[in-house]
Amino acid sequence: MTRRYVAVVLGLLLLPEVAPAIDVVSLLRRAAEYRKELSRIEASGRTASLEQLLRRGNELASALKPVIEQLSDEDYASVERDMRGYLVNREEVILVEQDTRFFSKLAGEIGTAQDRLYFGYTLKVRPNGYWPAT
Repeated sequence: MTRRYVAVVLGLLLLPEVAPAIDVVSLLRRAAEYRKELSRIEASGRTASLEQLLRRGNELASALKPVIEQLSDEDYASVERDMRGYLVNREEVILVEQDTRFFSKLAGEIGTAQDRLYFGYTLKVRPNGYWPAT
C-alpha cells in the first residue's frame, strides 16, 4: 500500500504541467472587433463615450495576459496591431495594459466630459502610459 501511494504521488509530481487550452481564434477575433470599434469611434468625429470601448479592451487584456507568451509570432503581431491604446509586451515583462496617454488624448478629442475627467486623472497617476508616477 505504501509503495503504491508513493508511486501515485511520484507519478503526479512527474506529470508535465498541463496548460489550459487557448482559444486563439476567439482572442484574435475579439482583438479585431476592438480595433474596428475604436476605428469606428475615431472616424465618427462625434463626441462618444469611451467607457464601453475601455471595458471591452480591459476584458480582452485580462484574457490575453495569461496566454500572450504562447501565441505564435504572427498572432502576437496581430494582437499588437489590433490592441491600439494598449501596451502589449511579452519580452521580459508581460504587459497588456491600457496606455493612459493614448486614451487621455482620445478623450480630449472625442470623449465625453466624464471621459476627459477620468482619463485626465489616470494620466496623472500613470503619466508614462502604464507605469505609475513615482
